[in-house]
Amino acid sequence: MKKLLIITLALLLSVTVIAGPAPAIPEGIPLPLEPEEPATEEPATETETLPEQGFEEAYPEAPGNDGESPHETDIVPEESVPPDAEPVIEPAEEHPPETHLTGSNGELFSEYHQQNAEGIFQNIHMVRFDMSNAAIVAEAVTAQERFGYTGSLADIVARYETEKPGRTVVAAINGGFFQPIYTDERTHIWNNLILERELIHLGDTGSTIGFDRLGNPYMQRLRIDTRAGVNGHWDRGNGFIVWGFNHVYDIPDSVAIFTSAYGEPIPANDFSKAVVIDNKVTELISDNTKTVDIPDNGFVVVTGDPKVLARFTVGDEIEYLTRWRVYETADNSYADTDWQYIESALGAGPLLLGQGQIVLDAAGEGFTESKLIDKPSSHRSFIGLDTEGRLTLGTATNMTLPELCQFLLDKGLMQAINLDGGQSSALYYDGGLIVPGIRGVTDAIIISIE
Repeated sequence: MKKLLIITLALLLSVTVIAGPAPAIPEGIPLPLEPEEPATEEPATETETLPEQGFEEAYPEAPGNDGESPHETDIVPEESVPPDAEPVIEPAEEHPPETHLTGSNGELFSEYHQQNAEGIFQNIHMVRFDMSNAAIVAEAVTAQERFGYTGSLADIVARYETEKPGRTVVAAINGGFFQPIYTDERTHIWNNLILERELIHLGDTGSTIGFDRLGNPYMQRLRIDTRAGVNGHWDRGNGFIVWGFNHVYDIPDSVAIFTSAYGEPIPANDFSKAVVIDNKVTELISDNTKTVDIPDNGFVVVTGDPKVLARFTVGDEIEYLTRWRVYETADNSYADTDWQYIESALGAGPLLLGQGQIVLDAAGEGFTESKLIDKPSSHRSFIGLDTEGRLTLGTATNMTLPELCQFLLDKGLMQAINLDGGQSSALYYDGGLIVPGIRGVTDAIIISIE
């Protein structure tokens, strides 16, 4: 195995080349697994029932009720590839078209080497895990204690094993999109992030992969709508729409909520801040040179919208509620779902496969970069489920997204989602890096065993 991995790494480096009853879940996707015992603590706002009139009645014309988003043009995830990278036409050396090895934990490791119709060589690595093995767990993790900071996949694995003694990482792969950065500073992530059942970051593009407490995966085009009410009033003249969680915007009419999960003071900016402790506004701050601490038992509303700022003052009560919905392809709509039992999740996308069919709709998920969609990327990363229910993660070189969809379908996958690629693409397996990646990443998916 070690010799195979060394040969594989050498090959890759030689290639120059990205509230009521629970609503129904779309066919083929089970409900997230409920805990055997009720959790003693739930996120303060994520599982509360909605106001009696509901979101649509409270906001009949608001973004989110009509399929629009207040900030869908604010950020566009972008895979990054080396400038002017060209697909490699000639292979570095001869190798068998495919190789399969069974690992010590029953997982199947596969390598594929092929040429497409244009003569471009493509290399694919895949690891498949039988998730019926209770000792194997999958989860989303961040590179460092605070999200938005980067680290190499090897460092993420080492940190995980240090923080969770008794668990050994068998495999890991890079996660979602972020603003590329090559310093130790914090950067923006673009997609949804859930850790320990808490919504850490709210995105508006792509799809999301989540894991329940046993590590079972759920891949869905997830939409999360959040509304805030003032003094118990949720109508459009009193409440307001929340654009995102723990995200620093540069758009004046944006509205963000920062929670203690942000992990550090909110940086100084041109927007006003309302400090809320135990759902009551305790301070309004307009000084744009001042950083603001986030209370452990509260949150901070950050906005430059004067209409929103006029709706509350010190002493008023503010609370927010979240609605979870998933996209239904049949009628091009969103249906309520229940992700409160999801332990961890990260956003990426677009979805590649669903229920054994190609469901690629990059533009519909908010992706517009041609190099992400229809150009052969230097490296791509993906995760999915095959017909035997095995969790599959892997990387591919020199493939367009349509090509990747067809390849995964041909190899027996039923569901799959694209992850960040290009210089971020990295794959760890059996104690080493199969694909090392070029830069650090903000989050990853870990497969570990006791």
